Amino acid sequence: MARIPDKKTLANQVQIFKERIEAQTGINHWSEDSAIKSLVDTLSSSIVDDRRQTRSSIESIQVSSAKGMHLDAIGQSYGVSRNASNFASSYTSERNFIFYTEGGATFGELSGGPGIEIPKGTTINMGVENSRQVTYKTKKTIILDPSKTYQYCEIEAISKGAYMNCAPHALNSHTFKGVDGLKCMNKYAILNGRDTESDEDYRYRITSNFASLSQSNLEKIKLTALNVPGVLNIEAIPGYFGIGTCAVFIFGASGYSNGQLVTRVQSVINSYKVPGLSAIATAGIEVKFHFDMVIKVKDDMTSMASSKMISSITSAIRRYLAENNVRKSVSIIGLHEYIISQNPQLIGITRKQDRANEFFEGVFIERSYATSQRLSVREELIGKTYSLDVGEFAGFGSCNIIVETI
Repeated sequence: MARIPDKKTLANQVQIFKERIEAQTGINHWSEDSAIKSLVDTLSSSIVDDRRQTRSSIESIQVSSAKGMHLDAIGQSYGVSRNASNFASSYTSERNFIFYTEGGATFGELSGGPGIEIPKGTTINMGVENSRQVTYKTKKTIILDPSKTYQYCEIEAISKGAYMNCAPHALNSHTFKGVDGLKCMNKYAILNGRDTESDEDYRYRITSNFASLSQSNLEKIKLTALNVPGVLNIEAIPGYFGIGTCAVFIFGASGYSNGQLVTRVQSVINSYKVPGLSAIATAGIEVKFHFDMVIKVKDDMTSMASSKMISSITSAIRRYLAENNVRKSVSIIGLHEYIISQNPQLIGITRKQDRANEFFEGVFIERSYATSQRLSVREELIGKTYSLDVGEFAGFGSCNIIVETI
């Protein structure tokens, strides 16, 4: 590695010249208009500028200090490109985002006969009750078949980046005003949006690509999997599926992943196989939380306001669980307080009978294992906190709310 010149200020360099000239020539007259003072200042300034330019040039070709386009050039020389940002999207072939009706009515019955034409660019978002400004749009004009009750459609985020990734059922509102009763929903998480890779993350991938610094091991597998758009976190557990195996748990937005994401991760880690180790990509284990609760509201609250509050409580639970995935634990006390803080009209949450949980009528969990299509046995949560194990993330199951007035 090249040796980077030491940093010296102009004042430091001038002082060095003065000391050396005085020691070797005896000159000690340094008035502002003296010839020797002008010579020292000119030489010192030139030397400091040269050092600065030399240092900058050397830093621009060092992996540890290069930035921006200079780091891009280094990465390209090792065959490692910076990950560019892209738009999160859902295609019709993925059978994910749908327009649908409620109550069994067809699109034709909603429109009075013909198919419903939804223009290109119609906005899809997460609804007013959600604080995240995640917005998608239809990529082309859509004609909803008048004989159908639901239809899959293609949508794309309005801006690039991972911020537009979203959990299942998050996109539940649209701006189309042609007919009443038309609903929308994404059945699965949308996880393929990605931010432009930062210098720090790109630098790590470049250095980790050096054969001398990174061999084909678990860290290499994890690093490779994190390059897949939509993957926000990876947890690798050796021996999970038996001797000689390694489970690579995949977590996307709010912890969710889907079959396509798992397939893409498996494809990239297959190219970095470790001798004697079979790495298997799998979706994270969703721990579904189910809640029974009794809420207290004023007796003058209308049925519509009551329904909105139930919807708001459900949304608050979803947000809280998604945020707690980062800390790998779910605090029931914290959830109780969060629900109340998000709903000012809510007088309180109580219980009708003594239960194991002192904050809700009941809290139950069940796990959705990656190796099975069936859920685990539903069990009641006893205690004030649930700690998520390696490979697990918290998800919303259901919420049964009884409204009582006072």
